[in-house]
Amino acid sequence: MCESNPDIMAQIQRSEKILEEFNQLVAKLQTEAAVAFKNIAKVPIPTIFQADVLEQNNMVQYATGYNAQAGAAIVKGAENLVIAAITEDPAPAVTAAATVINTVIGQIVGSGSISTGVKESSVKIPGPGNRFAVCVVNTDHAKKDRFFTDQDFYSSYYIFAVFSPQEA
Repeated sequence: MCESNPDIMAQIQRSEKILEEFNQLVAKLQTEAAVAFKNIAKVPIPTIFQADVLEQNNMVQYATGYNAQAGAAIVKGAENLVIAAITEDPAPAVTAAATVINTVIGQIVGSGSISTGVKESSVKIPGPGNRFAVCVVNTDHAKKDRFFTDQDFYSSYYIFAVFSPQEA
């Protein structure tokens, strides 16, 4: 759904110490995102066997990588995942996916600068069943001195799920 900046990842992978630091950062972001998911959804993150759609990953970008074009690509990726997963009319789920992701993107970059910390959104999908779309993103500011990159960057861990809570 999202792609990391290859220059940042190449720099991080050049050194075991930097890679260890980065892995610790990702683990922290992932743990905090999982707690936030459970708080908003009132259930733990469903497994791929329980969810219609489940996407979890880490993304790194320079501040300039967080823009409207990148946001649109993220939403399109989520919409494609939903269309592929939902066998009945996917339109309500596609709309819900776009809503929760656009809400979170707005929380992160809507003020004109990048907001760090956990951002989340959820919505019940209209129609039969008890299906929800949930998006949680945890973002941290990574200093160039710590990771020996040419500029500061941001690391985000995201969880996007479409699921029925009673199945989770």
